[in-house]
Amino acid sequence: MPEKTIKLSGLNAIIVFVIFIGVVLVRVASIDQNTDDELMSALNIQLMSEFYPNQVARLKAALTQADLDAIEEDTSSILKAKINISAVITSYPVMNFSSPKNVIVKVTYNLDDGAGDRIKFYRFKEVLLGSKWLYQAESNVISFYLNFL
Repeated sequence: MPEKTIKLSGLNAIIVFVIFIGVVLVRVASIDQNTDDELMSALNIQLMSEFYPNQVARLKAALTQADLDAIEEDTSSILKAKINISAVITSYPVMNFSSPKNVIVKVTYNLDDGAGDRIKFYRFKEVLLGSKWLYQAESNVISFYLNFL
């Protein structure tokens, strides 16, 4: 199979560069912090479904201890822990005239456990009827920035 090479120079290189910068600017313009209430509700449900089973496992481990003071200290810290969302950024598709939309959400949250902020990426899909959002899967940073369709 013959090998083909593409050489860009002069005016062609300038045109390709301008198109590339245009695509990057459109991509950056479609990333924003505006999320609707339904999407925030679906995001909270997803975070809680991951957080509370972990809390139950921590509580079971704390209750197996023999020292009552240690049990009280561990259980009080577990019961006080909650999810604090510090930032939510959505990446809508560049070609967002399509329906239903697949949105990548970057959420920064803290669990009040001293571990600091955590960042997760989720893919949500908008349901046509009722403007509801369904959790699809965990995503990654590459999908967040390359959400074209």
